[in-house]
Amino acid sequence: MDPQNLEEFSGYVLYGRDAKDLLERVVRFARGCEKLVFDTRLSELAREVCKDAVELVEFSSRRDVEDCLSKGKYAVILLRPPIDGIESIALIVGRATEKSKRRH
Repeated sequence: MDPQNLEEFSGYVLYGRDAKDLLERVVRFARGCEKLVFDTRLSELAREVCKDAVELVEFSSRRDVEDCLSKGKYAVILLRPPIDGIESIALIVGRATEKSKRRH
């Protein structure tokens, strides 16, 4: 998914050397896996971290994220890392407000 499409949404981007650690942080923030929908590229790690069945979506467009949010869930998307050796994961929790859009 093109990172520019994410400007329409509100959330967080986490960076770190260990993708599993980043996912564990996301799960703690969401207080469990039930409210999370994971990018299909994170399927193995999501299953390892959540230990249960996980909901997976191939987030290829903005519409995929909107569908996830309309169900009251958060989108967890693997991003292209800015630097080799660093993992980057976006946690999308809602739609951007007009105020937050103006800051960009």
